[in-house]
Amino acid sequence: MQKPPGRRARRRKLLTMTAAERMRRMRERRRAQGLKAAVTWVPRRRVAQIPPLELRLLQARSLAAHVMAARKIDCEPALLETVRDNLAQWCKRGSGQAGVWKRRWSAVLDQPWPAIAALMTEQSERGVRLRQATPFLCVLSARERRKIYGAFRVVKTRPSSATLRGDRQAGLPQGPPTAMLS
Repeated sequence: MQKPPGRRARRRKLLTMTAAERMRRMRERRRAQGLKAAVTWVPRRRVAQIPPLELRLLQARSLAAHVMAARKIDCEPALLETVRDNLAQWCKRGSGQAGVWKRRWSAVLDQPWPAIAALMTEQSERGVRLRQATPFLCVLSARERRKIYGAFRVVKTRPSSATLRGDRQAGLPQGPPTAMLS
């Protein structure tokens, strides 16, 4: 039986690999580099996550800074133009996330001041997300920022060995809590 003219069978060379073989070799090389298979290749080490309590503290600090900024703008409405100028500077710098935050904050800044103040101090997921990147902190002085940061400072302490052992002399009061009435 003869093959039709013009259609020749390709012979596989010994050195060529199939697509599956090439993929297996690439995966072996990636594993040797210390990477693990995922949707994209990522390092095996996990990215450090902020502990929940520390995250809540940072969110509370951000809220406090925005409340202070809102009070300042409420007393001096001309500061709102400073915020708008700050937002315009973000666009000129052109950082990766600037476009997303500029659109969100531009929509907020187009509203009247009472609505802006309500949104920037909102205690919801939306408010937390908005405060992640904010143009409002430019109205606070360095002293005011230090005051807020000092009030919400994260103090990392290591428990003493006595506390870990559960000794009564660990410095914790013993017995039922007492109310201070004086």
